[in-house]
Amino acid sequence: VASVLGGIAGWALGYYAYDTIARPVLEFYGKLDAFEQMRTYIHDEWEILLLLLVTSGLAHLPPIKIVTILAGVIHMNL
Repeated sequence: VASVLGGIAGWALGYYAYDTIARPVLEFYGKLDAFEQMRTYIHDEWEILLLLLVTSGLAHLPPIKIVTILAGVIHMNL
């Protein structure tokens, strides 16, 4: 339950508060460059869905929190 709520919170940050909250947090943790690089390669909801499914099971790929924020930024339907 907590993981799902965390994913929804990440999506909401990307969807509603990217410039004011999510971007400064990504900068603080040094993840903004990786986020922006992923953002340029993601073009539709199917790509982000695949990335969400893959990253949820593999730790060496981008952190799921970054992917959920990205899902909100591209306005993927919750």
